[in-house]
Amino acid sequence: MSRVNSKFCHLIQPVKITKDEHQRIVDIFNLLKKEISEEILLVENSEKKICSPKEKFSVSSTLLSFDKMDLIGPTVELNGKVYKMVKKEALSSFTALWQTGILQCFMKKRWIPAARISNYYSEDYPLILEIEYLSDLTNIRHIPTIQKRKEMCLFIVFLCYILNGTGYQISDPHSGNFGLSSDRTYYFDFGSFVKTEKKVSQYSLVIGGLETILFSFFPKSLLSTWDMFTSRSDFTSRVPRELTYEYLKYSRKYINFHLLHSSKCAYKASKRIFKYFICDPSDLMILLFDKKDFSEERIRQICQFD
Repeated sequence: MSRVNSKFCHLIQPVKITKDEHQRIVDIFNLLKKEISEEILLVENSEKKICSPKEKFSVSSTLLSFDKMDLIGPTVELNGKVYKMVKKEALSSFTALWQTGILQCFMKKRWIPAARISNYYSEDYPLILEIEYLSDLTNIRHIPTIQKRKEMCLFIVFLCYILNGTGYQISDPHSGNFGLSSDRTYYFDFGSFVKTEKKVSQYSLVIGGLETILFSFFPKSLLSTWDMFTSRSDFTSRVPRELTYEYLKYSRKYINFHLLHSSKCAYKASKRIFKYFICDPSDLMILLFDKKDFSEERIRQICQFD
């Protein structure tokens, strides 16, 4: 077993928690999951209806974002408004998602930007959504306080957890797809909500999202080489060998720290997340938050149940 150097030990704190305390947190998240499932069922049929668009979309729009991982289509801007274009091959799957009521429920809770079916269409995009523009949206990597980053990460892991209970999963949950607006966390790539019976790997969630938390504990020299948005760190297609080595090196130190200094429950949680890429909100809660945050009221606040 490798030893954890003393300098590293000063950067993180031991987690002392019992199995019963962990189970109480699990029960709280299960309760929230049940509440959301019930709210989704209450979404009115009128909100799920998709009417046939009648007005042809202008070709003079400005492309805002699009890449090969985008399952729905590009995001464009026209006359100060933002639109999500639904391509032909994605129409059936998006229609099915819209008619579940999941998106409408998440919009009401302000977990994702508001969206509505517009009256526009084009030859390549038979359905076009008008999307709420969040002018002050800030990516998690630019949030200055570690506490707010922790809350944002927990919320996104919680969102993945909620979706798993509906038969959908997030196929691309990296940190570039969520940000902070008006002190609320938003996940804005709901085109990555996919229906599947197979378990989608949460590798990109851990590497691409939680890296902003994990590496906050690590030496600053590592942070200078870890940038998922540079050409040599393209997580959508590959992970460079040198960054994989750095991740393994420091994540092992992190796990071994909990093995040596934390309770068995916390050690197992760190191993599940950073070795096996299995993200559960209760595991992240005990690793990143203090016991004063373990109440139902505080968890509801972090998960934006208001």
